[in-house]
Amino acid sequence: CQDVTDFSPGGQAHGSPQYPTWHPPDYGTAQSPNRRTTHVLGPLLREDSVAVPQLRPRLRTDGPKDVNSWRSPDRTGPGQRHGQRDGRASELAMLGRQSHNGAAYTQMTTVNDPYSPITNFHPIRYNAIRNTDCDNTDDLPSTFSKTSADVFESSQFHELSGAQKEHTIPLYQQRRGDGSHESEASGGLSSVSVAQRLRGLGLKVPDWEVFSGRTRKLPVSAPLHLKKNVVGMLQLDELPRLQSEEDLRTEMLEALQWLSHSKWYTEIERFPVRRNGTCRLTAEDIQIMLAAKKFDILDEEAQAMCNSFTVVESKEDGYRRRPISEPVINDAIAADIQLTKECQVKYTAKEDIRKAVAHEPSAIQFDMAAWFDQFTLAEDIRRFFGVKKGVCLRVLPMGFRPSCRVANAVTNVLQDIQMPHVLKASCVDNVIFFGKPDDLATAAQRFLKRCDSVSAVVKERDPAIATNYDFLGEHYCHIDKTRALTSKTRLKAEWLLDILCHQQRSFTTRQILAIFGLLLYAANTLRITHSHYHYAFRYLSQVAATPLMAKNIIPKDVKEQLISWARIASINQPVPVWTEKRKATLTLYTDASAWGWGAICFTEAGSYRQISRPWDPSDGNMQSSVKAEPMAVIKAVSYFVPNRCSAVVIYCDHMPLIWAFEKGWGKAFSYSHCISFLKAYESTQFELIHVAGELNPADSLSRGTPPLLSVTRIG
Repeated sequence: CQDVTDFSPGGQAHGSPQYPTWHPPDYGTAQSPNRRTTHVLGPLLREDSVAVPQLRPRLRTDGPKDVNSWRSPDRTGPGQRHGQRDGRASELAMLGRQSHNGAAYTQMTTVNDPYSPITNFHPIRYNAIRNTDCDNTDDLPSTFSKTSADVFESSQFHELSGAQKEHTIPLYQQRRGDGSHESEASGGLSSVSVAQRLRGLGLKVPDWEVFSGRTRKLPVSAPLHLKKNVVGMLQLDELPRLQSEEDLRTEMLEALQWLSHSKWYTEIERFPVRRNGTCRLTAEDIQIMLAAKKFDILDEEAQAMCNSFTVVESKEDGYRRRPISEPVINDAIAADIQLTKECQVKYTAKEDIRKAVAHEPSAIQFDMAAWFDQFTLAEDIRRFFGVKKGVCLRVLPMGFRPSCRVANAVTNVLQDIQMPHVLKASCVDNVIFFGKPDDLATAAQRFLKRCDSVSAVVKERDPAIATNYDFLGEHYCHIDKTRALTSKTRLKAEWLLDILCHQQRSFTTRQILAIFGLLLYAANTLRITHSHYHYAFRYLSQVAATPLMAKNIIPKDVKEQLISWARIASINQPVPVWTEKRKATLTLYTDASAWGWGAICFTEAGSYRQISRPWDPSDGNMQSSVKAEPMAVIKAVSYFVPNRCSAVVIYCDHMPLIWAFEKGWGKAFSYSHCISFLKAYESTQFELIHVAGELNPADSLSRGTPPLLSVTRIG
């Protein structure tokens, strides 16, 4: 063991009160009969009465990888790690330390193979990682890690392609053109991949029908939801005359090409688009739509059809049927890379909305009335939107892939009111302005004037300036500067908690996906630490590969984690709406090897301290970097980072750990535990950055070869 003390100016010797020396906990001997006991990690997610769920390493025995083949943690049996020989045992000793609030991290003793994968899921991986030097291929970034997991602390309105109905709703909640959901007879992934199943999970709160697993008997004779006074009202030729920023104007002009015969429809004509479509509208419905001018008479033969149907919605004043049309040319757009690119939309980032709430005292919001219905399709492209023989669409359909780009681009131009001190945000048909009440009154007048100049219809022309309101699925409070779930979402979380605790035992795959969709949405809003629910995520990756209507019994330990997660969501404790990124006061470089671990700590003043130590016998077998690298980060943070620290940047050459930190959890248990350990520092912001191995100054320290050589290049 080599412990190098820093004697540089401003340096501080190890063992000082500010930097307490790390001492490994007593894990007992190898013959101890209690080596498999487990315990709660310790600190709470927030300062409330909700306890952190247990992170218990567990066993995975040989045999079929079915949904119900999980082994209980209190049963013994051989463990097997993916890609290694049967029965190989691996051990993990969890680090014990004192947290900043005085709550002790209790020790978690070793257990056979806590990293055994449940299933080798994620068949699609990025080509960029094929040459990555990583010995843990099971934790390389996958389609799942870049879709549903990335929304945890990122924008709900990131770049999406296609219509809002299709691309912000997970596949389990989407409807086909005939109004039905994914068929149970599809046999799981025969036509749908796991990545598609998990796409968009957590972006939208699931509907009650999908969430509960019960099909409600809704009145099919409910009236059609139509706003006849807004159909085709938008004057498209007046839009280019509006003054706006050049980039917004350019984006709008490019998006409006989808409303007339442009080069994109010439490209679509080259594809073998099927002419047939399913129309579930009655003759009376079609006559109503013709009278409202949403449909039009088509004199020529349709070149492509639409799948037209209605969706029953429950509102305060009763039930209604919303007509939806899905053009079959969506298939041609999806098959072409360039056409798909032309459908991409960039919405206002949720983080920008939260930042505006944190900095401004109030807000005012508007909603466009039946926004898609206000856009008229040019006559020369209506043949691509046939409904029935001799009938076609006249206005922009909701189920069309480019519809969201068209609507959002026009909304951005309308809200460009040329008031730099007033912040704004938008999403398709929703507009909000942030600022002082007097400025908001002026902003509202300018916005309405711009809408009137192009005959754009707004639902409510005189909304109130508010400090407490719901916007795009979150409740904001400008007075307390907090965010929380809306009352509707909280009600679903309470219902889920009751179901998990007392009632339902088996769940369909579709229900489980909806459950995770709700909990992931709540996690993003309430800052719930995802790594605490490691085994719940592993169960999700397994159950997502089963048919949608397959029955599944959630394992006991997974259900315990889901219950804890749902309880936090049902409490709906408001959290700070936005936290500003602070300047790092410490910079750590960590590395690990089979011999031990090493780290270097740089301060703002430029001084540094370093440490190099071999693995303790209680750490177990550290031959795998999957275990060694996260443990090196934990020990380095325990050694160098004081209980009160503003921000810390950690450089590590283990890319899978970086990916796991970005998405909030890792497929290996050691990654999730490391993330949970860092999240326990509630007053400290951590950032993990990758550094190439040959440029990592802690590399020699991890191999026991100090002293530290001169560093000529870092980062």
